[in-house]
Amino acid sequence: MTTMDTPLLVEVDSRTDLGSMEISGRARCLGGVAGVGGHAGHQLAIVSPAARKRCIEMRIARWESRIQSIDGRCSAGVTRTSEAADRAGELAERAIELAARQAFESQLRQARHALRRAHQGQGDVCEACGTPIDPSRLEAVPETTVCIECQRRRERHRW
Repeated sequence: MTTMDTPLLVEVDSRTDLGSMEISGRARCLGGVAGVGGHAGHQLAIVSPAARKRCIEMRIARWESRIQSIDGRCSAGVTRTSEAADRAGELAERAIELAARQAFESQLRQARHALRRAHQGQGDVCEACGTPIDPSRLEAVPETTVCIECQRRRERHRW
């Protein structure tokens, strides 16, 4: 059994909706431990590999929606105003929205890639070095495809 097959145990509070994986409070991964318990105001809940896949799918839908929203606002174009300052402000806002769109597209590509790997049974294995990805990293960043050490190496090489 790979760690992708091992359910995660997370500590959640009453604001957590595990059915949709929308976590409004803090959730802390406690590893691949089985069982349910907790302390005052909190409970421990098992998050399955299928729930991680649903979480990635939800993020994909959210990023697609954000991209569509930006596209709608940007397709309206810059209005013709008499004030150069107003026009400059509109152009600056559009540039910010286009930069946000690029970031969402990048996240969307990564999430789709991670989802494909998860469906192939490789979602918990680092695609760079082949070692298992820590379950707490998968819980924190479901769309990751690399372990923390490989991510650090990638970030060092970018600078």
